[in-house]
Amino acid sequence: MLGDAAFVARPHCGMGVTKAAGDALAITEALERHPSVEEALADYSEQRCRFGASIVQHARHLGAYMQAQLKSEEEREMAELYRTPEAVMRETAVPVKF
Repeated sequence: MLGDAAFVARPHCGMGVTKAAGDALAITEALERHPSVEEALADYSEQRCRFGASIVQHARHLGAYMQAQLKSEEEREMAELYRTPEAVMRETAVPVKF
């Protein structure tokens, strides 16, 4: 599975196309690197699950601000990062480093 089908991240983080492209590249490289499809899929899954989880976490942080559900100190601090439209656009559809 690739892109949005593989990980359900809310649309406000805008990572569907970015993730699908990364997934396609990762599966191609894994198939080239490993002698069996099973090994390639295991490698691909490990890599892309970590990336998908980081997208979900990023979406949660961005969503906390966008929905103004700021309950904890950490959420209030995160909201400050996304206080302007420019900040939201800067953080949308960009790969998260993990």
